[in-house]
Amino acid sequence: MQLGDKAYPCLLDSGYEVSLIPKAVVEAARNVDTSASSQRLWAANGTEIEITGKATVPLLLDGRCILSTAFVSPNIEEIMLESDWLQAHHCLWDFGRGRLYIDGRAAVTLSRKRLLCCRRVFVQEDSVLPPRQQVDVPTRSTLLSPRKVGADWIVDSHQVRPDLYIGRTLLPASHHDLKLRIVNTTAEPQVLTSGKCLVNQQPFDVIEEPMQPQMSARVDKADASAATELHTLMEKLPDDLTDAQR
Repeated sequence: MQLGDKAYPCLLDSGYEVSLIPKAVVEAARNVDTSASSQRLWAANGTEIEITGKATVPLLLDGRCILSTAFVSPNIEEIMLESDWLQAHHCLWDFGRGRLYIDGRAAVTLSRKRLLCCRRVFVQEDSVLPPRQQVDVPTRSTLLSPRKVGADWIVDSHQVRPDLYIGRTLLPASHHDLKLRIVNTTAEPQVLTSGKCLVNQQPFDVIEEPMQPQMSARVDKADASAATELHTLMEKLPDDLTDAQR
């Protein structure tokens, strides 16, 4: 679909009742007004989807304008046209001929949804990072579908900007109130503003393999060695560090 001078992929899904459009898409479009809305929506895992309003956008398909009403949310990754939109535009899915009819006209050749594997992570609220420290920054992420939330996710080590680094972090399936470990290696406080995109998170599988009995002794020795090294390191820290810095 075309909105303004940009083309956007749209997810057609009859399994959810109301259509959604990313807040960033609405903000990038011209002459699109957003009205207030008290609508509350939840994803399949019970986490609430933030709704900032409701908008009617002039989507273009093959030069034809299709006025589409959707709830605006910063929590979704792409335009999601759900059962309310399909009904409003008298859509017919002809799987035999591989066509989608919109308002009585053949419009789209059916295809499988492209594979989206990553979800973007944004700063949830303005955060100040103290110098030479690592802190847990509140973040939020986008959803690929309200119905298919997935399991656990991971973000890899990443440089946000010079001397500011994200550590590899495991994240739950939730899409808000996430804690992302970030290290400020500079001598000055650093500010991350709300809404800044930090990194992409990707799904992963945890492979749990029973530990062999003969490995237990090796692990115990490794744990003891690590504890000794940590104690030695702590003793070498400067005396002027505060307890929080230690």
